[in-house]
Amino acid sequence: MARITKPLTNTEVEKAKPKEKDYSLMDGGGLFLRVKANGVKSWLFNYYRPLTNKRTNLGIGNYPAISLMQARNKREEWRLYWLKILILKFIWKKSISTTER
Repeated sequence: MARITKPLTNTEVEKAKPKEKDYSLMDGGGLFLRVKANGVKSWLFNYYRPLTNKRTNLGIGNYPAISLMQARNKREEWRLYWLKILILKFIWKKSISTTER
């Protein structure tokens, strides 16, 4: 069962300080902010590739150039993109199975 993640706030993102090791702050829905030891904050979207069923991280951009709201919007764009790919894959498999009969 998937964990329920409390969405990040702008304040949490702004106040995220670098530590000795890189760490991540989860926003939910596959979006997270990676805070590197050198102080760089990067937005990443973690998702399953529908064609290979493997987990992948997609870089959205660095904070503050990409705000929390912009990162969430990008996440939704990519989720819709991969949903369309899944639907096309399903239709393609259906058409192959019906033509083989």
